[in-house]
Amino acid sequence: MPAELKPGLKITAANADQFPWLKDYLPAEHLAALTSDWGNIGEITIVPTNTYYMHEGYLKGTKELRDSGTEIQISDKGELVYPDGSYALMSGPGATSIPFLNPKNGLELNWDYVANSVNTDTLAFEPIHMRACTPSGKVDVEYKADLWWWHYHNRMNVGPYGDIDGKRITSRRGPSSSRSLTIFADWPVFVSAILRQASRMISRYSSPA
Repeated sequence: MPAELKPGLKITAANADQFPWLKDYLPAEHLAALTSDWGNIGEITIVPTNTYYMHEGYLKGTKELRDSGTEIQISDKGELVYPDGSYALMSGPGATSIPFLNPKNGLELNWDYVANSVNTDTLAFEPIHMRACTPSGKVDVEYKADLWWWHYHNRMNVGPYGDIDGKRITSRRGPSSSRSLTIFADWPVFVSAILRQASRMISRYSSPA
């Protein structure tokens, strides 16, 4: 690791050339956004490494896999399976665990990242709340988006616990919904595009099965 790469280092377009190793540590897109005229990254600050703790259910599931000698495998389709071929995300400790304690390749590391991504059984939030007002100050258009995410199998930290009935072929899901008050002009088209993209993104990252 480069000697300069330590907490407190600040990297900007003005000094990026001093660190030729940047290309090995930053995705090309981010490096370009830092150094190009059109880039939107003004400064990168290196901070101390921190620890991201999973809830206790992940510890129990991971220890159960380890202590029982159960090795999660990756199928030809890239899915997590038990040694008997059944889907690991659909039942048992594999549904709530870090599947690979010592990942041997990028695919195993990616599945560990997916397991770390949410760290809860139920998540709900309102990431989008937009208002457009008339010249007189009255609300003309208002849109909200409510996004939610559910872990369907081996739930351990938020009730209902265990498996959710009727979800035998789905591991987890998080669609979006919107509700509108007054609709004028082209706002619905604009907002609908945002909501569709948000739905695609959360479905992509919360539905590995």
